Order: sequence, then structure tokens, then C-alpha cells
Amino acid sequence: LGALRRATGKRTEALAAYKAAVEANHNDASAHAQIGRLEIDLGKPENALPASELALRLSPADPQRPLWYTIAGLAKLHLNAPSEAQEWLTKAVDAGPHFVTALVFLAAAQQIDGRDAEARRAIEAARAMSPALSISRVERQFAPESPRLRESWQRILDALRRAGLPD
Repeated sequence: LGALRRATGKRTEALAAYKAAVEANHNDASAHAQIGRLEIDLGKPENALPASELALRLSPADPQRPLWYTIAGLAKLHLNAPSEAQEWLTKAVDAGPHFVTALVFLAAAQQIDGRDAEARRAIEAARAMSPALSISRVERQFAPESPRLRESWQRILDALRRAGLPD
């Protein structure tokens, strides 16, 4: 139900559904991680990291690990902590080398941190796997709903443009 609500743009309802799933089964690692993603979407990136860390502790070998690391890295990007974001996003890429989303946000973190050449390489690698990748695609899939994150989201998009991701 949480996935359906999120897919239909009902993020607050999705968060409630995932929280209900966690109440029913506290060991549902995926639900914890999705709570983290929704916390970002709803303007509270500071709440995302504990949710991702708990998911990783509950299921350390889970095939969704790259996504969970990426959620943590994206939260750190929104919190303007690009070095910490890079740590999480590097783990995401290591766990899932073909996970384009992790490469995209790693490039943003590297660009914000002044590591221009590395950011360009990450974008090139992501575009080699997904040639249609663009700013508008990233925007459609990951733009937070909360106006509170407008500035941080713009900083991320600007970094992606500087790293070579086309509009």
C-alpha cells in the first residue's frame, strides 16, 4: 500500500502505510528504508538516515542495499554534507555497480565537494548505462514535495548540470 500511495503522489499516506507495516513487523527492513525516502520527500532529510541505518542493520545482505545507501546519501546531500553523502553513495555504487541512481547522486556530491573530474566520470558512467538520463528524468523521480528542500534540491540539480548531465 505504501508503494502504491507513493507512486500516485500521496506521500503522506504512503508514509502512514509504511509506518503501519513497521508496527505490524518491526523487522521489515524495506519498510524502514522507504520511511527514510518519504521523510526526504516530505522535507525531513534528518529523519532519513536513522531509517536507512536500521534497514541495513536488519537486513545487511539485502539486494536492496544500494537503494538504502542511496537514500542515506541523498539525505546527506540535502543536509549539505557532501563528504558524508559521498561515503554513503560510494557504498551504494560498490553494492550495486549498475544502480544508476547511486551514480547520479554520487556525481552531485562529488561536484558540490569540488571533485569535478570524478563527478564527470560518474555522470559518464551513469549515461553509458542509461543514455536517456537527464535532469528532467531525475527531477520527475526524486524531486522532494516539501518547499523546505527547494534550495537544497536546486543545489543538487545545479551540481548535476555542472557535472555534465543534460537537461
